[in-house]
Amino acid sequence: MNSLYLNVTDFCNMRCEYCYGNHGQYYKKKHFKNMSFKTACKAIEIAMNLYNHLRIVFFGGEPLLNFGLIEQLVKKYSGQAHFCIITNGLLLNDKILHFFISQNFSITISFEGNYEAQSFRKDANNRSTYSQVLERIALLDSMDWPYNIRMTLFRNNVDIGARLHSLENFKNIREIRVQFCSPTNSICDLTPSDMLEYTSDIESASESPLFNKCMLPQDSPHSNAICTMGITGFSVDTNGYVYPCYRFIGKRKFCLGHISNFSSKNLWCTAILEKKSGTIPNYCFADYYISLNE
Repeated sequence: MNSLYLNVTDFCNMRCEYCYGNHGQYYKKKHFKNMSFKTACKAIEIAMNLYNHLRIVFFGGEPLLNFGLIEQLVKKYSGQAHFCIITNGLLLNDKILHFFISQNFSITISFEGNYEAQSFRKDANNRSTYSQVLERIALLDSMDWPYNIRMTLFRNNVDIGARLHSLENFKNIREIRVQFCSPTNSICDLTPSDMLEYTSDIESASESPLFNKCMLPQDSPHSNAICTMGITGFSVDTNGYVYPCYRFIGKRKFCLGHISNFSSKNLWCTAILEKKSGTIPNYCFADYYISLNE
């Protein structure tokens, strides 16, 4: 399915140490803001003109900090697209979840599985978020609604097996999406030794009953996934600027234009030419980690 990623807010209520978006600052952007209804609608209309079957993904920042916009957009475009959200889970409650369920949302919660790994995901007051997110996942389980878990592997913490074991009591996990930490020159960046450990851990992790629900990183030697960002989807930041991938937001080199004067030629041609020219590996987290395996 073709995807539109809407960065509905720069604000975030977490301070994850490995955050590729720098807690919403996205490469030293100084002014945080929420996406406007007008900007979001324009982006959606462009995507609907490009694609027959559209998936709209709300992300941020923490998208639930702009839940009002999400409500407006869902009411306007209900039945015309499939809605998804990637959230840290802290703001999920009965009202929000009932709304998501009524609109057949796909819900992905960023959660590291065990206490040790989740300790890198602090709230704005530098407190652990482990228990809070566990409570929100349990709430989803009580509503018998399927959800995805997004898990990030970072330095000295690539033990997938231990993390999967911590999730085995949850009953409605549909998929576990495993990704590598984006290279940000932080203490969390993966090293070649981490990649070797990750490779050796795959075998033990495969013994977990949850392993068959795992989507391994597309840049992993164990994955056959192919990145199609910029070809079957694109991302729009809070100001209306278009990027082939949400991880490029704020990097002007990869900006494909603004929704006010955007053309599909910008999307496909620019993205493909960049990939062929070999300039993306210096910026793309996937190509960066592939190089560690070579």
